Amino acid sequence: MENKRNLVKTIGSKGGILVMWDKRSWKGEMVEYGNQSITCKLCEVNRELTWFLLAVYASCDRNERMDLWEDLGAMRRLCEGPWVVSGDFNTTRFPPRKPTVSGFLEP
Repeated sequence: MENKRNLVKTIGSKGGILVMWDKRSWKGEMVEYGNQSITCKLCEVNRELTWFLLAVYASCDRNERMDLWEDLGAMRRLCEGPWVVSGDFNTTRFPPRKPTVSGFLEP
């Protein structure tokens, strides 16, 4: 299988972002490289479908993640058409549950 790929190593963490696509089906173009994300424009070969992929590997540092949210907003304004945001945001929607003295979990 013929694949195309791009890799961005993160700074100061154990991970990174890898974006791959099959060039027989998709034509890919890097739109933006960030410290915590990559944005790609993907066009389906022999069709008119074009969409954007924003791949994320967010920092564990809350302040640095705030920069990521600003970057996401800016990229959304630049990418015309459908887009998908995917990856590891290193955050949770709800606070973790903690064990209590009685053994029950509470938020």
